[in-house]
Amino acid sequence: MSAEELENYETDAQLALYREYRDVMSLFTHAVDTDRRFYLANHVEVIPRVSDGTVYFEVLMSDVWVWDVFRTNRFVKTVRVLSTHDVNVEERLPNQEFSIPDMGVRTLFDAAENTGMVSEAESQPESNAQPQDASDARRRGPETDG
Repeated sequence: MSAEELENYETDAQLALYREYRDVMSLFTHAVDTDRRFYLANHVEVIPRVSDGTVYFEVLMSDVWVWDVFRTNRFVKTVRVLSTHDVNVEERLPNQEFSIPDMGVRTLFDAAENTGMVSEAESQPESNAQPQDASDARRRGPETDG
């Protein structure tokens, strides 16, 4: 497989993931952004913890969709995340869309729009929601998802 074929495959996979996200986001009430992943969920609980003077967050989610191009099944029943970084939780208002996660995807969709692979309407969802920071903790830490 050539470098160009690999790049085209990765671009197609990211576009498919974006389209899936756009199709399923209305099914969820919360968007959760951690230092490693982006999730859509219908139930979210953030629990601040302290261990040996280090603050970290335990994030429990249920009825979850995971933004991960490498997962074959992005729908997960429950997820538990441990993070010493900020955890942002955004609650969707009725008839409101979530914004696109900032994971380098915006540039990809701008390029795809310029080549006609994605329509302008498809690449620009609306969002009026304000993220909520769970903390100012910025130390690197473990994260797991179930």
